[in-house]
Amino acid sequence: LLIHSDFNGGLGADSSGNSNDFAVTNLLVSDQVIDTPTNNFSTLNALRSTASTTITLSEGNLKSSQSVQAAILSTIMVNSGKWYAEYIWESNIRGMCGIGVADVNRDSWLGDTADGIGYYYSGLLYSNNATLDTYSSYAVDDVIGIALDLDSGTPTVKFYKNNSLEGTENLPAAFIDGSYVTFGVGHTDNASVMNFGQDSSFAGNLTAQGNGGTGEDFYYTPPAGFKALNTDNLPDPAIADPTKHFNTVLYTGNATIRNITDVGFQSDFTWIKMRDAAYPNNIFDSIRGDDLRLQSNNNFAEASAANTVTFGNANGFSLGTDSGDFGVNKNTSTFVAWNWDMGGSNATNTNGSITSTVRANTTYGQSIVSYTGNATAGATVGHGLSSAPDMIILKDRDAINSWRVYSSEIPNTQHLILNDTNALVTGTHWNNTTATSSVFSLGSNDAVNGARGFIAYCFHSVEGSSKIGTYPSNNSTDGPFVYLGFTPAFIMLKCTNATDNWNLYDIKRNGYNGTGGTYQLRADTTAAGFTAAGTMVDLVSNGMKIRTNDPGTNGLSRNYIYLAFAESPFKTSRAR
Repeated sequence: LLIHSDFNGGLGADSSGNSNDFAVTNLLVSDQVIDTPTNNFSTLNALRSTASTTITLSEGNLKSSQSVQAAILSTIMVNSGKWYAEYIWESNIRGMCGIGVADVNRDSWLGDTADGIGYYYSGLLYSNNATLDTYSSYAVDDVIGIALDLDSGTPTVKFYKNNSLEGTENLPAAFIDGSYVTFGVGHTDNASVMNFGQDSSFAGNLTAQGNGGTGEDFYYTPPAGFKALNTDNLPDPAIADPTKHFNTVLYTGNATIRNITDVGFQSDFTWIKMRDAAYPNNIFDSIRGDDLRLQSNNNFAEASAANTVTFGNANGFSLGTDSGDFGVNKNTSTFVAWNWDMGGSNATNTNGSITSTVRANTTYGQSIVSYTGNATAGATVGHGLSSAPDMIILKDRDAINSWRVYSSEIPNTQHLILNDTNALVTGTHWNNTTATSSVFSLGSNDAVNGARGFIAYCFHSVEGSSKIGTYPSNNSTDGPFVYLGFTPAFIMLKCTNATDNWNLYDIKRNGYNGTGGTYQLRADTTAAGFTAAGTMVDLVSNGMKIRTNDPGTNGLSRNYIYLAFAESPFKTSRAR
């Protein structure tokens, strides 16, 4: 139960003037923090602790206790700005605080890899399992301040002991490639308490001081320009409502002509899968035109599928009377449709050596590209986006050829195949060339550059709206937490170094926090949705938490790639 009351009125006090006060029993002043329903401060992330270790969180997830080597990171993660947090070592043998890159699994402690910096109680500063610097040692209840500056020409972290600067460290290269950075605590046999600006008493261990800017409660005044890690201080998202460019719709077929109008925008790219029976994954787009379908689960050429899907509906797409042959409107069957706004109009693009027809939504980083191949290695195709695509899903329209998938997350000498379970395949499909902000490159391979028609769906990551990335496995039911910076609406993921399926999750079918996360569909099969053993993936306010050691999602010594689209950016997400 969260009781929000006037901070100055005291714990449980009703600030409305109606005297509807709550009686206070077994609560102390230090049990009240200054979070509000519209401004949440960071805490320690129960989903982002070291795998296979036991960490006990308490005091509103600001206190971490463990008896084995372990680390735990903050819920709010940043890739720009100036941020300040405080730490005390409360008790026991060893303490450590510091920072780390968010996407790295920390199997022991903060300073064990090049992606982390940990200030040890002995005074040693560790990174990459080696001594980075030597500071003063600290004892129980000494206040350690951490000032993270990601805006300077050379990003730095400063450590303070009881408001005295211990040192300034330039961040290693692992920190300065646009990765999200997080604060963290923990080593072996210790209890630690963090203050991200909401409680300078450190859960009653010290006397509160109330320093900092408006709405902040630090023990010491932060360095000039440094802010508390809370949602108010996060930058406003450039895209306030990602559902205006991607949305999932669930419907039941009725075998009659109808408009699907609850998408919320005119769909240009619609992917439909029957949920309750084994029917194909059908893909339609407005560049290729009405009733022309491809299927992600096979290598077939494009085919006319009469009475299936037409475009031009201002709030979605339209269905024909399809009786079931193509599985988009079969009477009484249940369906999911994933929909993208790709810009609304076609344009001729001459940026590449091959002229293409493009429908591009540059704001949201997504486009459809139609071109005719020339069987010449080194050919280039304009994609219409303002940044290099991070993923391209490409299909030969006119011949039997498998789908090819390019990603900036894998070597440009390799690719994945959407319609099968293969691991990475080596080939010259992309002419061993990374896509640029204007074009992608092709080899002479017939599957991507035969003298025929091709279609490509291109995406790049957009802050708070979409993300293409990778994560490593830990083969545990307490799997990796993957920070996305938004509540995911849709996730497609695939193992890259072993054979397995392309798994599809969305917020409409799967729900939040495991409420329906066991229900899977797959891009490479016709199989109906099925219930796996246990929750597979939690969709939470700032990313996804893997909850399985199933090989398709979190097997032993495996790596995974994902394509994710947002329901809402983290700054405005509700807690999940």
